Amino acid sequence: MPVIDPNPLVEQVRADLRRRAGSTYAVGTRLPPMRRLSDDFGCSLGVVQMAINTLVAEGRLRSEPRKGIFVAEPPVTQKRDVALVLPTLKLEAMDAIIRGVRGGLRDESLRLDIQAADASYAGQIGLLDRLDLTRLAGVIICPPIADAYADAIQRFADRGVPVVQATHRLSEVRCDTVVIDGFDLGRGAAEHLLGCGHRRIGLLGMSQASRTMRDTLSGVRTALRNAGLDPDTLPSADFDLSQNDVEHPWASAEAAATRLLTENPGLTAVLAGSHYPALGAARAAATLGLSIPGDFSLMAMGADIQGLRLWQPGITLMEDPIEFICQRAAVRLEQVLAEPGQPPEVIQLPPRLIVRGSVAAPASGG
Repeated sequence: MPVIDPNPLVEQVRADLRRRAGSTYAVGTRLPPMRRLSDDFGCSLGVVQMAINTLVAEGRLRSEPRKGIFVAEPPVTQKRDVALVLPTLKLEAMDAIIRGVRGGLRDESLRLDIQAADASYAGQIGLLDRLDLTRLAGVIICPPIADAYADAIQRFADRGVPVVQATHRLSEVRCDTVVIDGFDLGRGAAEHLLGCGHRRIGLLGMSQASRTMRDTLSGVRTALRNAGLDPDTLPSADFDLSQNDVEHPWASAEAAATRLLTENPGLTAVLAGSHYPALGAARAAATLGLSIPGDFSLMAMGADIQGLRLWQPGITLMEDPIEFICQRAAVRLEQVLAEPGQPPEVIQLPPRLIVRGSVAAPASGG
């Protein structure tokens, strides 16, 4: 039977050793001597011994007489699933998400179970109801970019399964969240264009469908106001994100960008709300015979997908590092599993500016 002790110091040492088993200390590794552990933790040998006894009883550690304490190989029966719930597997960004989650899961008792819908938000939410709760340790979901689905995700989280939402934050979901700092993302992108001298800026795909996207738009508007511009007077074009074609994810944005550019011939820059809208704007420019950055500059916000890097010129980006975000989401889920009962956290990571050739000073002076 596990040793049960109300001493909070024992609980702290136990939780720390549980986290280290299989990560800091690989499976099969012998733990440092208890005297060294007691020095590391600043506690007595008795506290360390009680914590180790519990972990031996749990099967996390094994004791070998006259040899020491070793990190145990988790039995197959102890494997638990971490479901990664995605809207599709057909987009390049999904590969980065999967790499990130795989890189963040260090607990060898956890097994990644990838669940993907066929490019349908409703289908993605439906996957939650089909998960096997008897094997489920937790869920990482890259939620639909629409607050309308928040209630369904919250109902699932209320069943007691740890849930972490990543890449986008839905307003009404009370669970752990790891996302980009949307406000800094939008403000930084707009400030880069303003710093290059642009004042006639068109906004493309600035949806307000999620909390993260509203924060991004707020950052853009703040930067524009700080520069003496009225964001409400700037031309914009939007489109329905839920209707995107996964085979041609830039198509809706290309049509919207064509309208934006033809109806506003004086624009010197376009700020795209995500990576695929930026590609849509670049394709629209090519069709209209416009050069980038000669006729207008193009700035993107979002993931650094291959299309942004390979387009000529390369598209300047305020990056939303989704692989790192999803890695942090997996780390956060393991923390919640190791220490249940923690209040949900919202972790916002900083964006990064990647300068390429698509932004230059306006030929007409702004």
